[in-house]
Amino acid sequence: SGQVIGRDRLGEQVFDGGHDPDSNALDVLLGRVRRKLGIDLIQTVRGQGWRLAEP
Repeated sequence: SGQVIGRDRLGEQVFDGGHDPDSNALDVLLGRVRRKLGIDLIQTVRGQGWRLAEP
């Protein structure tokens, strides 16, 4: 937690390297995960990526 993960790195991990950087599939996936968790566990760091919030 606390470490910022960029779009490219997260896309490679989630989609096994077959991620199209122009696609919004990662944004959609993160939105679904956020709704299921129901809390602000995933924070957006504008211009850098995302991070898990401190508990």
